Amino acid sequence: MNIAHLLPYTATFPLQKHNGRYEWALRLAMIQAAKGHQVTIYSSPKSSGKNIEWKSIDINLGDKTANNLSLIKLALSNDSHDIYHSHFDYLHYLLADQTSKPLLATQHWFPNKQTAEAAKLNKKQNVYTIAPTTYMAKEDRR
Repeated sequence: MNIAHLLPYTATFPLQKHNGRYEWALRLAMIQAAKGHQVTIYSSPKSSGKNIEWKSIDINLGDKTANNLSLIKLALSNDSHDIYHSHFDYLHYLLADQTSKPLLATQHWFPNKQTAEAAKLNKKQNVYTIAPTTYMAKEDRR
């Protein structure tokens, strides 16, 4: 399987300081690569690591949201991926209709109004959100 992980433009690997969210994403990608999957991480252009392909946008656009949206567009424009795994809070919803392939999103935070409004824009309904804890899943349903 060809798996793409979507991380913020500011996420640089190897990590310079502790960040549980990014450490978890990297460990997952490494496990997937070890099991024979082709794995690409879209993040900072300064990133590198073994057995994983690293991709980024060519230039820093000078704006956090613009950089991240451009990075997501780059990933979704690569049709060779079988699945996209987003580690963003809501930005993936804004662009998910650019692919018909599944986009899995690990929910790292509780959804807010901004997330709910962005989710309404996903007409293809190809985004699948996974709450990492039972408590978060119950709160989502509530």
